Amino acid sequence: MDPIYGWGWSYRNGVTARVPPPFILDVVIAENYGLKRVLGRVEEPSHPLASMWVFLSPIIAGNDWSHSHVCAFKGQPSLPDEVDKGLDNEDKGNVLGKVIAAADITGFAHVDIDPIPNNRPARNYPRADES
Repeated sequence: MDPIYGWGWSYRNGVTARVPPPFILDVVIAENYGLKRVLGRVEEPSHPLASMWVFLSPIIAGNDWSHSHVCAFKGQPSLPDEVDKGLDNEDKGNVLGKVIAAADITGFAHVDIDPIPNNRPARNYPRADES
């Protein structure tokens, strides 16, 4: 993942945050009714987002991973119930708005999705309401 400035990075209180350096994130990819998203945890100890949960979703206008919203959370986030319901573009924006508003840090990134190699097991990150 290559964080970019985009429309800026900020903390929940509105203070500007620095764009973090690139990092690798093991994620679970989900798509329900056209709302793509991934959730994973930053495991690089020296990274500014270390131990934070990261939610990614493509910017709706493009709906591909090349330009994505990044929402980082200090604890595992509880995602809005609407992520699993049929949504039009306006509703997708409302759901993303809820996730962005709840995040500790938000920003943007270029994201490359690579499949997990066969010799390495995927981490299974449950939804907060499933733990």
